Amino acid sequence: MLPRSNEMNSTIVPQLAGHKLRGWTVTHGFFTWMGGFLLYVDGEPRATLTPDELLRFILQESVDIPIITKADIED
Repeated sequence: MLPRSNEMNSTIVPQLAGHKLRGWTVTHGFFTWMGGFLLYVDGEPRATLTPDELLRFILQESVDIPIITKADIED
């Protein structure tokens, strides 16, 4: 059974406390859930990141928080 949205958010939101996702909107959240972020290694795309993977990499400081505007996503 898939977790309900509020169950997923209850684990993710506390983990992001203290991390600066300035300018991130609901649009950014949907973009993440739709597989909008790719992991690049040596300038080459390697994998589409799931929301959990992106969160883990951000929390581990393995990647910088992606800088993308809402307008870029909606383009």
